[in-house]
Amino acid sequence: MADSREVAVKFILRAKVPRHGWVSDPDLGVVPIEISILSRVDHDSIVKMEDYYQDDKFFYLVMELHGDPWTKRGSAAAKKATSASGWSLNPFNKQTAARDTKILTPNTNASNIPTRAPLHRCTTAPLMVRRPSHDLFECIETQAKFTENQARYIFRQIVDAVHYLDSTLDVVHRDIKDENIIISSDLTVKLIDFGSAVILPPKHNGDREPIYFDRFYGTMNFASPEILKGSSYRAEPAEMWSLGVLLYTILTGEVPFTDPYTAVSGREWPRSKVEGKISNEVIEILGGLLDRDLSRRWRLENLVQAKWWKVRLP
Repeated sequence: MADSREVAVKFILRAKVPRHGWVSDPDLGVVPIEISILSRVDHDSIVKMEDYYQDDKFFYLVMELHGDPWTKRGSAAAKKATSASGWSLNPFNKQTAARDTKILTPNTNASNIPTRAPLHRCTTAPLMVRRPSHDLFECIETQAKFTENQARYIFRQIVDAVHYLDSTLDVVHRDIKDENIIISSDLTVKLIDFGSAVILPPKHNGDREPIYFDRFYGTMNFASPEILKGSSYRAEPAEMWSLGVLLYTILTGEVPFTDPYTAVSGREWPRSKVEGKISNEVIEILGGLLDRDLSRRWRLENLVQAKWWKVRLP
């Protein structure tokens, strides 16, 4: 950036954007839906878009840099970089491969950067270096289990972001998972990756006209039973199931269903693995979100009013 701040840059290959992934934005023109949505987002738990650029091959989505790189406890790097909160952090290492996000810093000796249309042309080229992953998946994989208090703090931020998207922008993310949540050492999180998101009709009197989809672009371990069966599905209840899988994963370090058959079958989510270890209030949430019966599965309104947010935990 021109002010020397480090930012994250996502490369969106034009040829890989599916037909449904384009929108005609009244301010930006024809752009990928992710850029259109993020240009209107204003929420602390959703990554902020700083700008975007484009050339004949890519869109370059410039976002705020958030989160800390995670490494396994006990490693030499972790011992040297343990944060004040007690979480082990992997120090900056530009040789370490990241997933699909890079760091952008200015290099005044170069001159050709892709242009952002229609706002301006940047005069400096980016110096790209790589960092390890900052996401919740890597955090869960490498760190000790979260306490229920920590899990509630993390999950509440995500629920607030999903509620904001639904109530303010009529957007459903459609790919809620730990890899799409970046997390810092103080456990603040931001939701990322809106490439699978969809914009739904506005609500009237608290409800919106049902819209059904027949294709799924998310992640199988977080997919709802109706999706796994190949049925037409509504985005909102499928999102609630994904939130249930995410909450279980944050609490236990593993997904509740290890294969599609188990998720679709009549067996209940693995309640026995957590009973007696977590509060009844969070078990109530898991049961409501991971209900295969769509008529009983919790809606977002149930989740934001759950008892768990206010209960005193040990």
